[in-house]
Amino acid sequence: MEDFIKKYRFPILGALIGLGLAISFFSLGFFKTIILIILTLLGACIGYYLQRNNFLKK
Repeated sequence: MEDFIKKYRFPILGALIGLGLAISFFSLGFFKTIILIILTLLGACIGYYLQRNNFLKK
């Protein structure tokens, strides 16, 4: 089982992301899901920027 997960790590991850998006589309709607994705990516970019510039370690 562990070998299977290591071998197919990215397809499994893609399937889980697709499942999460499908659930979001059906429960929230298209535009709310798009806004959720945009805000999540924006938060990840801000976090990456703060980590790269050692802002939180000062």
